[in-house]
Amino acid sequence: MASLEIWLFLLGILGFAWGMFGLTKPAVEAGAAQVTVVTTLPTARDTSLGGKLPKAWATPTQVPTPSATPSASPTTTLLRRATSTVASPSLTPSPTVTLTPSPWPTPTPIHYPADGDPTRITAPAIGLDAKVITVRMKEQYEGGVVKRVWEVADYAAGFHEGMARPGHVGNTVIAAHHNVRGKIFQKLHLLKPGDDVFVWVGNSPYHYRVDTVYRLPIKGVPPEVLESNLRFILPTEDQRLTLVTCWPAWGSTHRTVVVAYPAPWEP
Repeated sequence: MASLEIWLFLLGILGFAWGMFGLTKPAVEAGAAQVTVVTTLPTARDTSLGGKLPKAWATPTQVPTPSATPSASPTTTLLRRATSTVASPSLTPSPTVTLTPSPWPTPTPIHYPADGDPTRITAPAIGLDAKVITVRMKEQYEGGVVKRVWEVADYAAGFHEGMARPGHVGNTVIAAHHNVRGKIFQKLHLLKPGDDVFVWVGNSPYHYRVDTVYRLPIKGVPPEVLESNLRFILPTEDQRLTLVTCWPAWGSTHRTVVVAYPAPWEP
């Protein structure tokens, strides 16, 4: 009987000790850091990586669970997913291409401005080779009315004083008789578009090319027609040569007016 009581006493002590061990075990483990395994991986829908998963994401990332020990101020724990480092390729800069712009075409010189009045005129197509002198305006009476008209040179062509010299902007006007006093411009009406005319200043030739030949009535026409004809010998804003004479050979019922423009300069 005494032995049975001793055994029961010992079992009681053992049971009490076992109960005490069960109560203290959670408290010990609660103070230890626990490890949580993250098993959720990103999917191919993550367009920030172009649908390709980095090798680093093949293994789950282990993030320690923070200790239960309270702190003086709450802290926020951010769980950061694994990222991949994509090395930027080393780009070798392409050699700089230097573009050389094509130069603007240099305009062909037409005429150098003359420093004197014309002294000679030639036109190979009609065999013209004549001296040029400078003529002025004069006053004369016609029907009791004083008019100012240009002089016409005798045995020479006449350059209208004050008009443009060759090579200058303006109208270079030269006139001559066609059937009297030298007949200098006798064949002027035979010039055709494209024919060459050379006006000389000393030893310097100025090359012109015929553009248009006009035949204008001057007899039996209204005054406004005569006035309109004068436009051919007025100043212009371009470079041109105007040659004037009468027509036909047996009379002077019309004016022959030849308009020519500077031809490209040839050294």
